[in-house]
Amino acid sequence: MMENNIKVLIAIQARSNSTRFPGKIFQLLGKKMILQHVIDAARSAQNYVQRPNRHKNITCEVAILHPHDDSEIISSFKDSGVLLIPGDEFNVLSRYVDAMKTTNADYIVRLTSDCPLILDFIISKHIFTAVINQIDYVNNVDEAARTFADGLDCEVLSKKAMSWLNENVKNSDDLEHVTLAIR
Repeated sequence: MMENNIKVLIAIQARSNSTRFPGKIFQLLGKKMILQHVIDAARSAQNYVQRPNRHKNITCEVAILHPHDDSEIISSFKDSGVLLIPGDEFNVLSRYVDAMKTTNADYIVRLTSDCPLILDFIISKHIFTAVINQIDYVNNVDEAARTFADGLDCEVLSKKAMSWLNENVKNSDDLEHVTLAIR
């Protein structure tokens, strides 16, 4: 059983300037923007993880990790109640490393803004699996062992795993896709 307080950052990587589909995170799916669906699932998972009589020593925050100059995300989500953490557009790994340092998180959940159907129970299940069992990396994205359909992607990394990636990853594919080297 855990004795120390564990801080988890549920981080959604987002950018508005997609080359294949510019502005896709702002497109409506039903009555909400695609990115808002992901935020809502993250908040719901946060509430579940922190609800009374659960593991009282796990706290969560929700953040959007975005490129420094992404004024569309900043203006659209500045009053959303989630942290907005700017970072390097082309080095997504550095965004996660900086977010962990900024928030002093012990674990970080990696979600992408283009998975609007992500379910809160998938996020909370991954958080509990990683934190309670003290596992450095939990995911459902590896094609060899996928546990949920593509589009319901969730990864949880410990501070130790994120530090390893930051120290060992150098090629552009790994910097963009974050966890290729660990998988």
